[in-house]
Parts: sequence; structure tokens; C-alpha cells
Amino acid sequence: MSRFNKIILIGTVLDSPELKQTSSGDSLCSFNLDVNRPTIENAETQSDRFCINAWRDLAESAATIQKGTLVIVD
Repeated sequence: MSRFNKIILIGTVLDSPELKQTSSGDSLCSFNLDVNRPTIENAETQSDRFCINAWRDLAESAATIQKGTLVIVD
């Protein structure tokens, strides 16, 4: 039985997504996602930054996302 992990991120898009084409013609869209997480010690929040890559048809859709938009990445 294979084992794998699944992660769901909810965060804000930090910059405008960048759409590129690979040499084989596949679409690739990249953007940074800022995810806030509360700390137990105090009321402040810390944030983590993730680089998100979407491919092919999903890349075309992701390219329309605007900076500052709240998104869910599964």
C-alpha cells in the first residue's frame, strides 16, 4: 500500500501569478501564497510562505487570480 500526505492551504496570494509555457507547450503558473498561523504563546500570528505551481488547464485558471485574493490550495 502506498503512503502519501495531503495538505490543504488557505492563504492570500502575495503577488500576481506568472504564466509561462514550457518548451513542450504545457502551461505553468507560479505564485506565492502567504498562510497565517496563530501562535499559542501570544496573540500574534506568524506566516508561512509557499510557492505554488499549477500546470496545464489549472494554470490557465490560476493565472486570472489577482494579488491579495484569498484562495484554497488542495
